[in-house]
Amino acid sequence: MKKITLYENGYEPFIDFFKGIAIIFVVYSHCATPDIRHASGFYFWAAAPTALFMLIHVFHSFRVSDHVKKPNVIKLFKRVFKPFLITQAIIFIGYYLFTGNLLWRPFLHGGIGMGAYFPWVYVQFIFFCYLMAPVVAKWGQKNGWILLLIFMILAQCAELFCCLVNMNTTLYKLLFFRYIFLVYIGYSIVRRGVYLNWTRGVLATLGLLFIIVFQYSDWNLEPLFYNRAWKAYHWPSYLFYGFVLIPCYYMLFITTNKNMTISSFFRKCGVYSYDIFLFQMIWFTLPVKEYMVQYCHVSYVNTLYITLSIIICTFSVIIYKEYLKENLRKGIKTITHSV
Repeated sequence: MKKITLYENGYEPFIDFFKGIAIIFVVYSHCATPDIRHASGFYFWAAAPTALFMLIHVFHSFRVSDHVKKPNVIKLFKRVFKPFLITQAIIFIGYYLFTGNLLWRPFLHGGIGMGAYFPWVYVQFIFFCYLMAPVVAKWGQKNGWILLLIFMILAQCAELFCCLVNMNTTLYKLLFFRYIFLVYIGYSIVRRGVYLNWTRGVLATLGLLFIIVFQYSDWNLEPLFYNRAWKAYHWPSYLFYGFVLIPCYYMLFITTNKNMTISSFFRKCGVYSYDIFLFQMIWFTLPVKEYMVQYCHVSYVNTLYITLSIIICTFSVIIYKEYLKENLRKGIKTITHSV
């Protein structure tokens, strides 16, 4: 495969496209039943959606240089936690108004709604990338194999630790440990390009075999790998996701560029990916599927629900951001001035 290098400076359209693909996978993973995900081979073609966003952060961190800027806590709060907390408040108040009950227990799991753990894990991962930047800068350019070994050891030590302390699944979900190895994968792609050669092919094949074992077998590999949750989110799996799926997504990006409507849709999904993420948290707390079961034939419910969820979660946000938001602001200003 021809080597493709991401732009080191300026706008890189593939990253927005990639984010668009990832957020659609997030919505799909939250509305498809486990049986559908299992039968559709979701973990072969869609990867682990959260891991894709961690990869994107690595792209952004190391695309320009190996010296990563120190995270700005205030900016992180405004960009990540402020909208997240507003969304949590909307869900909490809405649920109380419609049911008369208070949702306290989900806050122990990171928050209310599908994927509520993500902001907590994402911020941890941001600081981890910053702390590991000196190691990456020292070994990344000199010897990729040493960098691979370093992150393999770190990721495996994290796996062993989680098993040995008998970590419960809630805490495991809220920690970044399962994404440690993605720093190597992301850095390797950013510095050496998007391509597939014999070396990456062998590593990806090993990763594919591990995915089959993790996700489609009953083997319990503890204490080597945490086996109680998030089975596809172990470091060997990322060899396949990074070295095979990323080139596939890039080929899809090149193909869809021929159709500006499709390409624009995916890029806009990428630009507004966090807004879509927050909106889908609200969407999936609504009893939409329960109503569909009453009025639709049972054999069509899952397909209709998945299709409807993807359309509503993506187009609602895009339409609001592109067309309604500015008009609403102008309307509010007009009313304020007239008063």
